[in-house]
Order: sequence, then C-alpha cells, then structure tokens
Amino acid sequence: MEMKYLVVEDLATPFQIATAGTHQGGIITDIVMEIFKGTHIQVKPITFPVKRLHRYVRSGEPGDWIAYDAKVWNTLEDVGEFIDVPLFTVRHSFLTCAPPPTSFDEAATLTGAQIAILGNFNYPELEALSSRDLLTLVPVENYLRGFNLAINNRVSGFVEMEIRLKYNLKKLEKQSDCLTFVDFSPVIPPYDIFLVMSNSASQDTREFVSNKVRRMRNSGVIDRILGKYRIERNDIPPSN
Repeated sequence: MEMKYLVVEDLATPFQIATAGTHQGGIITDIVMEIFKGTHIQVKPITFPVKRLHRYVRSGEPGDWIAYDAKVWNTLEDVGEFIDVPLFTVRHSFLTCAPPPTSFDEAATLTGAQIAILGNFNYPELEALSSRDLLTLVPVENYLRGFNLAINNRVSGFVEMEIRLKYNLKKLEKQSDCLTFVDFSPVIPPYDIFLVMSNSASQDTREFVSNKVRRMRNSGVIDRILGKYRIERNDIPPSN
C-alpha cells in the first residue's frame, strides 16, 4: 500500500526540509517516517511549492495521503480529516531590531505596525487585525527576506513560529546583535500541530496512525525528534 506524504518546498523548514523537489528530513517528516516504519505501507513524499501542493491535493490524483495542519488554519478541511492526537505545540515570536515593546498584552502596541509574515501561509489573528486597518502585513517569499527586513528596520518585526525563526536564523547564518525575540502569545495563542489524512484513507489506517502518535508522545519519541531541530537563542552566534 502506498501513502503519499505531502511536503511543502522551502518554506516549512524545519517542519519539512525540502529544496528543488527533494526532501531531506524535518520534524514532521521524521515523525511520519517513524509512524510507518516496519509496516506494509510505503511512504512516497510528494514535494511542491505550497500553492502547487494544494492544487495537487485537490486534483483527485493523490489517492491516500498524509500531511500536517493546525485547526486554526484548517487548510485541508475539504479534502482531509485531522488525526485526533496532536503532535506538539507551537508558539510565535516577534523578531525585531526596533526597540521592542515589553509585551503585546495591549492591542494598541501593534497599531500602525508593519509586520513581515511568510507569504502563502495563514495567520488568522494578524489577518483579522489587518482587515480593521490596525496594522499592515508584509508577505515575504522566504525567511531570508523577512530577516533582512527586520534587521534593516524596514518592518516593525517578523512574526513566525519561534522554532522556525531560530532554526532558520542559524541555518542561514543571518545574525545581528540587534535582533530581539518577543513572545507573541498574547496575539497568536499557542496552538497544536496535527497530522491530516485524506478522506479516502481507511478507518483502520487512521486508527493505526492515531494510536502510533499517542504511543510516540507518551514514550518521548516526538520530544526527541523535536530536540534534534530545536535551537536555543544562545546557540545563535552574533555576527562579527
């Protein structure tokens, strides 16, 4: 049996590390491979840019597939269903070189802000504020662009999941002494990442995946996978 595994190219690092159609691991990838290891199910990664991947999954071609999503995004609701056990929780940070607010407890701290976000991804809380003209969203094509805008004070800050910001800062060696991480949880509350499976997947396969994820969480396997990719702030050297 073949299970297609949907991989976002370039933008999902370190959840999925993939460039030029080739996948090279990542948190979600390692979890998916561990789930199906030793089974009769063959995992076939399908790697596309995010828009093309969504067109592909709705084309009727894929058959059975597995991907990741969050309930606040729910980008695959018309073609898939969540596995009921969360993988892990993510938090967002505001990365800035401007004098940062001490916290974002008051919505007024964002009034008039220009905030870089990754294009083609969903930020419902920020989009709601943008629709009320309280702030301006600046979509960027990749992490490097977002870092450059923040470092050069072309935006108020770059908002993204903290684990992805830190991983990509180190990977791209794009550092600056001025960069500050500010917890963005008052604006984007922490939320869980889940696996999603196609509507065509059998109930037995869904239950197998759900039970395997639960065992991996309880045994610490998912925590160990996360640990491979988690980078602390003091692991990011300043530039000379």
